[in-house]
Amino acid sequence: MKRFSLLGAVAISAAALLFAVGADAKGPPTGKCSSAKIKCATTKATALLSCHNKAESKNLPLDPACISKAETKFSSPADLKGCMQKAEKDLVKSPCSTTNDADSLEAKVDAFVLDVVQELDPGYPDPVMNKCSAGKKKCVANKVKAILGCYGKSASAGTAVDPACIQKAQDKFDGGTDPTKGCFAKLELKPPCLTNEDTDALEAKVDAFSLDVYSELVSHLDFTLRAAGGACGSVKDLSSTVLKTLTCGGLNIGNGAGIVPEGPTPDGSTSRFTLSCPAPAGVCTLGPTATAGPGFDCTDTGCRFGTPLEIPNPLAPTLTTCVLNTWSQPGSGTVDTTDGSSVTKVPLSSAVYLTGNLGQPCPRCRSGGVPVHGSPSSPATGTCDRGARAGLACTSQNSVGLTNDCLTGGQDATHPCTPGGSAPCIDGAFASAIGVNLNPLTTGESTNVTAAGLFCSGQGVAGCFGQAGCRTITETGSPAGPVTPGVPADATLAAAQFCIMATGLGTVDAVAGLPGPGALSLPGTFVASP
Repeated sequence: MKRFSLLGAVAISAAALLFAVGADAKGPPTGKCSSAKIKCATTKATALLSCHNKAESKNLPLDPACISKAETKFSSPADLKGCMQKAEKDLVKSPCSTTNDADSLEAKVDAFVLDVVQELDPGYPDPVMNKCSAGKKKCVANKVKAILGCYGKSASAGTAVDPACIQKAQDKFDGGTDPTKGCFAKLELKPPCLTNEDTDALEAKVDAFSLDVYSELVSHLDFTLRAAGGACGSVKDLSSTVLKTLTCGGLNIGNGAGIVPEGPTPDGSTSRFTLSCPAPAGVCTLGPTATAGPGFDCTDTGCRFGTPLEIPNPLAPTLTTCVLNTWSQPGSGTVDTTDGSSVTKVPLSSAVYLTGNLGQPCPRCRSGGVPVHGSPSSPATGTCDRGARAGLACTSQNSVGLTNDCLTGGQDATHPCTPGGSAPCIDGAFASAIGVNLNPLTTGESTNVTAAGLFCSGQGVAGCFGQAGCRTITETGSPAGPVTPGVPADATLAAAQFCIMATGLGTVDAVAGLPGPGALSLPGTFVASP
């Protein structure tokens, strides 16, 4: 017999070993919330399977009232009495690593239960009476309860999943060393059954579902941007002579005629990814988180990528811009826990606003008339100094007060302005939204080479970043080293193989050298935790 459950146990134990914060008997701050949400998923999955079991045992259609009861108990946003709402009731005393994820978790539960039912009842949704199939649903429900119970204990305590707990659930379901004693096998001794010899298939579904729930609620990796400084790259000509050194944390854009100087990427923002790890040490898969939370940004479509990005232009001050970056597709990638090497796909939509404010291209959070100086460990508060939210409260983790609480543009505090719109922007003028695909963003070396100096489709002027002789662009990242649970590990992510398309505004494109290549390095810090 294939040991699907053992594979699942290895995966989950690995994730717990990697992302457990420590041996504190009280568990990490977010662990109790994660454990509560795991229990919510367990309760709904087993309740739905019980509804199907009862219907099949009596040859009746599925009872809508039974389904509705399970749904209401899981999530009830109207009165905040649902299981998921209760888990997030007090985010100060019991913070959650993810928030507002009732819908996404419920979708996982519903899809899993439907998959199980369709596997065991080929004729579903037609009513059928089959005690064997009904019994198999109970077997599945019992294993779900047992496996997620093991994971919930791990999340609450902040420790590795207990292998003995996993093994016990596995053996009860599939019989362990004696397959004839498995839950399905016992039922199949008393035919007729609608399906036979499907222990492995259903066990695989349970394991995949459990890992999916655990990964969404427990395992995540944060990447927090540090301040710019030092050298991370270079621009060379055909003879390999260095024409320009590229700064760590610097953004460079444009062709050989562009006059926009290198600018620093804002420090302090944190992007959160989910993680799925197949072994105690090795390559883990990065996935998107759907909702932002206190101190971190999500990484799904529409989520913010960093704070507003300032691009001052001393040679053409009126064309100084403030750029708002959002994810145009879900983030994805990998990180190797043995050496901290990482490759990430970062597809962005960059909304460009002409603010013409050379001294301060984007609105900032101020207190006492001066920009606040925040950090991830010590966020600063104040009020927005201009823009659609001028005078409203803001919090910044950035050293000069940049924050997504204080955005440029806007017709009002909640509505963006658009080109040709009936209402003008409150701050700046909307120029264009352009796609920027940072793929790959790597801890290794990223190099872009062209003999003709034309790096991008439609590029009309050879060279890069104001250097007409540019033929090679190189950005060099650095891996974090072994990723240890709860311990910050510095890394640098680099990208030199992306292009920036034209905005459609002739003056802006000419000054910025668009379309043209881009180069970026992001010094930051990885922190893995449940």
